[in-house]
Amino acid sequence: MTLRKMFAASYPWNIVGLAFLALALGVVLFSGTSPISEDTIKQKLQAFSEQVASEAILRGKEAKFSYGDVAITGWGYDKRAVVTDVSLEISEKSTMETNRWGISTAKMVITPDPSVAERLFFTFPEPMNVIANSQLKSTVSFSSPLLYTFYDGSLKSPRVFAHEIRLPEKIISTPARNVDASASPAKPLIVTLDKDSLISLRSHPDSGAHEIRYGFNNVNIVFEDNSEINIAALNSTLNESPAQGNRTNGEYTLSVTDIIHRGATTNNPYSMQVELSYESDRPQAGKPLTSMDIKLGRFAIMNDDFKLQAKGNVSLTADDPLPYGNVDMEIINAGKFLASELLPDMLRPAITSLLEKTNGAEAVAAGRISVPLKREKNGVFYIGDSTFEELTAAIVSDLLKPPAAAPAEPATPITEEPEISVPSAPAAEEAIPETPKEPTDVN
Repeated sequence: MTLRKMFAASYPWNIVGLAFLALALGVVLFSGTSPISEDTIKQKLQAFSEQVASEAILRGKEAKFSYGDVAITGWGYDKRAVVTDVSLEISEKSTMETNRWGISTAKMVITPDPSVAERLFFTFPEPMNVIANSQLKSTVSFSSPLLYTFYDGSLKSPRVFAHEIRLPEKIISTPARNVDASASPAKPLIVTLDKDSLISLRSHPDSGAHEIRYGFNNVNIVFEDNSEINIAALNSTLNESPAQGNRTNGEYTLSVTDIIHRGATTNNPYSMQVELSYESDRPQAGKPLTSMDIKLGRFAIMNDDFKLQAKGNVSLTADDPLPYGNVDMEIINAGKFLASELLPDMLRPAITSLLEKTNGAEAVAAGRISVPLKREKNGVFYIGDSTFEELTAAIVSDLLKPPAAAPAEPATPITEEPEISVPSAPAAEEAIPETPKEPTDVN
């Protein structure tokens, strides 16, 4: 059988085979992808905008998300939406004014998750502008596009919304004054960290609970003045849930390991830990909190030389402008703490005097001291048994005292100087030769 006849005989099966191949290719390319069109993207963005606004209201703020045009590009798994002129503004009202801050960027790319229809990936390939009260403060650029993930579980039971931000390995924040040619240039703030450092938020509308978590490793921060901070690990959690009587319960933790300030007098690493819980009014947009009760389970700053730790209870209420409660602070190896770079040089004498007046100079020298802080509602601050005003007056008085006069040194007896013979001037004929002048550089 000739090749032509063989092909003619198998031609119907070739058509069927090609059809199956096309079908298989279509299944591979399209079965996992969620429908994407301009309308569906706008619906997703509307759901995102409403969810961000509701999260802001839970914190007593207002949020506004806006964008320009939506264009659909690509096909199959590479199908995406390009959104222009994206901005998010957060506003917070106080008794005196309304503060606004936000971010904006020229372009955002949205890609649906091929395996989870409710999840969208937001990629930001362009720099972001940071704006405060309608003024550009800085421009933030990234070593690779910032990736943000939004999961819309509004149709699930129970409902859940999830937000995740994965940070790139390098972030550069350039102050806005660099844009002004007449202003002196400022160096950018540069942050480097391990890849895929994560910030996540989960919200549960049915129960009213939400959780925030973030974790960064091997963080290096270089400031405008070239000072530098290294952090081995930084992790934090915040969990909130509704309580009775329109109240909110919350728990917060923070752990920072091996903080090193490069350029300090010592490079001894510090660590910090915070554990607290609180109950507060449920925030409402435009209305300040009327009360919050905080239980400080642990606050600690430490290194190999000293340790400062505190615990206690603090309350905030609308009818008292200052916090009140009781906090017990303890310092182990107080002398090392007083000599550390944590204390600015200008405050070191005042803090030393404060600790000596509340504990005694001998206790401070011995190394372990306690500093109880307390204040009744609408009352005065007490540090130990003395009011803050009494201690301040005593410390200022000590600092203003002139230093004690040094003991007078015994007068040195005057002894008769031996006669010094002065050589006679040279004779007139013995002229002193002039020093030759250096040749003048005419270049």
